[in-house]
Amino acid sequence: MPTNFQLNPILAKLPFYFTRWWYWEAPPKLFTYLTRILGGIAHLLSVELLLKTFFEPWRKEYRKGFVAVARFVGISVKAIFLFFDLFILGAILIWSVFIFVSWFLLPLTPFLALFLFFKSI
Repeated sequence: MPTNFQLNPILAKLPFYFTRWWYWEAPPKLFTYLTRILGGIAHLLSVELLLKTFFEPWRKEYRKGFVAVARFVGISVKAIFLFFDLFILGAILIWSVFIFVSWFLLPLTPFLALFLFFKSI
């Protein structure tokens, strides 16, 4: 049984293509996806609108003698919403940074696993 095996040049270059894609071509796209997700959630939570209307009275209430109370209620409610919105955005930002950093470290995990395996023997 003859074993006439020839390595295809494309298969020989495949690890280099993968490395170039993983470290050079994919990170800008991943960064774009993560920033769009963060921007979409900021839009969904209406952070910009809350900041623009922060000092306006609650529910546009301009009755005489009630404006000061309506402003206080509006500022209080919007401050609570802003606090929770910024907390959610901060958590998503931290998670996005974790994903972006993990993207670069993920191909190294098999080597780390082998190193830990042989170190324990």
